[in-house]
Amino acid sequence: MVQKDFVNSEKPSDRVSLGNGLSIEVTSGGRPHATLYRRGVFVKRVDLTDKTARCIFVVETVELGAKKSRLAGVLGISRQTIHNYLETQRVFGREGLVFSYSPKVSRNRGKQRQLHGKELAKGGKAKQLAEFRKKESAARPKQLSIPPVLGSGGKEVPVEEQPFSEVHDWQASRYAGTFLYLIYLVSSYGWLDRVMGYFGRSYKIFMVFMLMVARNIGSIEQLKNIRKREAGLILGMKRIPSKPKLWQWFYRAARLKVAEDLLKDVFFYQLRAGLVGLWLWFVDGHLLPYTGKEKVHHAYNTQRRMPMPGRTNLVTCDESGRVVDFEIQEGKGDLRQYILALKNKWKEELPEDAIIVFDREGYDSAFFSELISNDVAFVTWDKHVDHDKLARLSDDLFTEELEFKGKKYNYFEQEKVFVKDTESIVLRHLHLWNRSSNRRTSGLAWTGAKEISAEDESRLGK
Repeated sequence: MVQKDFVNSEKPSDRVSLGNGLSIEVTSGGRPHATLYRRGVFVKRVDLTDKTARCIFVVETVELGAKKSRLAGVLGISRQTIHNYLETQRVFGREGLVFSYSPKVSRNRGKQRQLHGKELAKGGKAKQLAEFRKKESAARPKQLSIPPVLGSGGKEVPVEEQPFSEVHDWQASRYAGTFLYLIYLVSSYGWLDRVMGYFGRSYKIFMVFMLMVARNIGSIEQLKNIRKREAGLILGMKRIPSKPKLWQWFYRAARLKVAEDLLKDVFFYQLRAGLVGLWLWFVDGHLLPYTGKEKVHHAYNTQRRMPMPGRTNLVTCDESGRVVDFEIQEGKGDLRQYILALKNKWKEELPEDAIIVFDREGYDSAFFSELISNDVAFVTWDKHVDHDKLARLSDDLFTEELEFKGKKYNYFEQEKVFVKDTESIVLRHLHLWNRSSNRRTSGLAWTGAKEISAEDESRLGK
């Protein structure tokens, strides 16, 4: 029983010493509660309207060394009541406190259980827990489901398997930063609709991939080091499953063979929505090394300058570095054919063709001729530069100036003619002088009817 003074009080009372470094503060303002401190450090808090919690609190406080008389005075109970709590704890344990067993009636646990049979829980622990969760789930608000997925994918995902179908309270998470990626993908790209539309229930593996990208996790095997429940909540699922289950998700999605269709859909959407630039497209190949047991084609590692097993990811980016298109090819890949295919692949979506920028790997007079025949504007390096001859050029020729990334350059433009059989092609030949390092180099360009200055071409070379 709680004193009326504490129940009706509007303000917290002062802390009262209980001895042995313990102090207590009883407050009200709705539901009265008591807070226990030890040498000024918080220990625990209890709701005084909860009889069971109050009994346990009293017993634990006395066991910590509180004087019974002071505790009784603060809580408005008698010392005999505290003695009865302690005796019940000693004879019957916590079960006695929870169900109010009385040693005066009987010290036999079986007899007490007969007397309090209606209060005792029925069935095994698992059954009791299942019933509790069922009631708790029914009391929760219903989660709004994502509208049925439409579009070129055409598949739908049942409500119970949609992301974030589980309602839960606020929780701190070390994986919360992953949600920033999800927000951007959903808001700017309609990412979830597209992935669910093509892969149906198998969309979940892509949620895991997003976590791996955000957390720089290099393989599915490394997911063993994450907290699966905590990470799963961020991704909108109950938990991330074990490694064997994740591989099942992976192969189930792979067997659908719709990844290429999804990529095309995303690339088309980017162009239509103006999410990527349309003026300059930079094309390059990146090695995807392979170290497994299966035999694959050899690629070339430009950093190590040696062939090695792997594939090549041919990537097209705009001037801001945003990916416009990519294609993974076996072995070294064919950069030149990939560049030629870009025009036909996206011509229906572009108001006019982009200018393609590529490195020395594409240097070839026959390739240049083919690009011009297909009306593909391009900028690239001059591969076979005679640096001695370039160094002997008079400084007076470099009449134009530009500054780029804090460095000063001078440049001038000539023409370079390629002759093959009876045909010849003429390219713009730009000579660039880095005044900071006193080094010179050259670049080539064919821009057709497009308006692009020598200064812009020089900046592209840098």
